[in-house]
Amino acid sequence: MAQTGIDISKKRLDNLDKKIISFGASPIENEKIAIDIGCGFAKVSIVLAIMGWRVYLYDKRDLETHFKEISKVLNLEDKLIFRKMDLRNLSSDHLPDNAKIIIAQRVLHYFEFKKAQDLLKIITDKLMKEGRMFVSFSGIDSKLGDNYKAKNLPIGKRYDFLSQQNQDLFDIKEKIALYSKEEVLELFREVNLKLVEISLSKFANVQSVFQKK
Repeated sequence: MAQTGIDISKKRLDNLDKKIISFGASPIENEKIAIDIGCGFAKVSIVLAIMGWRVYLYDKRDLETHFKEISKVLNLEDKLIFRKMDLRNLSSDHLPDNAKIIIAQRVLHYFEFKKAQDLLKIITDKLMKEGRMFVSFSGIDSKLGDNYKAKNLPIGKRYDFLSQQNQDLFDIKEKIALYSKEEVLELFREVNLKLVEISLSKFANVQSVFQKK
């Protein structure tokens, strides 16, 4: 899963990160609740917490000490709620209700397509009306797709290891499904969300924003 790969969130703010922050800065009538799935070191979620959001974070790695230290240094009190969890075991009971923001950056593609759909349904059920989900996927035409054996398979069957070179380069040792923009839209077809925007990053990864209908 995404937690085993290089944590891109530590290195820079990309366009999707900036969109999350911008939406987080907009006027919100309800309680500011966000969910970050496969959070890593959660640079953007920390920014949201500074802005007054209560963020629930989930990751396979044990990052509790990291978030406690961040909370202490930045005086965030109970704004960062971390739970160590393999997302394959995630259920509706683990998540808060009425989230206005859901973040899933380069994590759903660590699941086979059908399992990714199932997880997506669980997550999006927690999103309130007009709440937004910010989600990104490693792209089929990105560097990760070089010598990827499953590249020409349909997305429903596309789930394999990266080339050995890319496993070492990106520190991703698990099977992964690489996506095109059209395949991301196919993944979201069965959930009650409408597309706000979708694009490719300069690294050919798919970045998308959806909103609860």
